[in-house]
Amino acid sequence: MKGAAFFKAFPVPKYLRFPAVGFDVSDGSVKFIELYQTVGGVQVGKFGKQFYSENDLTQTLFEIRKQNNFDMVNVSIPEEDAFFVRIRLPFISTPEIREAIELHLEEYIPYAAADVEFDYEVIATDPRPDGYVDVNVSVLPKVIVEKYLRIFNAAGFRPTLFMVEAEATARAVVDKREKDVVMIVNIGKQSTVLSIVVRGLVWFSYSFKFGGDFLTERISKSFSMSAEDAEKIKKEKGLVNSTENQDLFDCLLPSISSIRDEISKHYLFWSSHRKESFMAQNEGEIGKIILCGSQASIPGVLDYIATAMGVRTDLGYPWVNILDVEQYVPPITREAVLEYATAIGLSEASIK
Repeated sequence: MKGAAFFKAFPVPKYLRFPAVGFDVSDGSVKFIELYQTVGGVQVGKFGKQFYSENDLTQTLFEIRKQNNFDMVNVSIPEEDAFFVRIRLPFISTPEIREAIELHLEEYIPYAAADVEFDYEVIATDPRPDGYVDVNVSVLPKVIVEKYLRIFNAAGFRPTLFMVEAEATARAVVDKREKDVVMIVNIGKQSTVLSIVVRGLVWFSYSFKFGGDFLTERISKSFSMSAEDAEKIKKEKGLVNSTENQDLFDCLLPSISSIRDEISKHYLFWSSHRKESFMAQNEGEIGKIILCGSQASIPGVLDYIATAMGVRTDLGYPWVNILDVEQYVPPITREAVLEYATAIGLSEASIK
């Protein structure tokens, strides 16, 4: 699985072997997981989740570091701050690619090249005299990267790399052998992130403010119950379409339909884009949808999306590229691990 670890804040010598710790700061919480390499393969160390408010992120991180004795970490940055662009360059040697991208970057983003950090992956090459190099470029404004660097440094961490959230998630849940174009639907408590992944690379990503908290609030108001009881019912019964669950199904359907509508809109966008873009003309339709995030396992959601879209739809399996569960069973339940997909992808970047 590819992915741009595009800002290496503290490069680590290859001869050093540290446990890899991924920190996913999104959706109002910090999710972290430690992976380490053993003779028998990758195993899970410490992991956990803590909520934070905008004003106490540094303190939350400090407490996590103190409790777990972490030092060097890999950090995600929310995808709403990122840009993914594809650029076709004249065929040039590998050492020249970065400089060539920098010369063209301002044609694709609303920032000066000097004001961003970027990394890239080569998509395709044609070495003929009139050939080309196609690259997929991940871009973040420097002010955003520096903001997160300051926060983590203030909490006592040494970030080794930063990665866009969508890229880290794709690294974890998309099988490196996958040939189909994949849409990832990462459903959190407050927001949902849609990403289109082509041959292991995120080509497009989009987030919108809708998540499990909206469903909980709707249940609470509709049935005049506490948020705690509403959350429990959501997790136990969810969107199951049955006679005994009809009232709850009817309550949630208008809300969950907004996720379906966004998925459908981006499915159609890709279908149109791949026909119009010279870089995407050889790519197929979206052949698979992967659900992940803390709200992906709500009963009935997977079946509803699969039926509505008519596309193969599965729950993500964040261990797909790094663990053989027949050899080692990780200490996180199948349901809970969906929330750690981004953090696992971050950790995996230093393990592989």
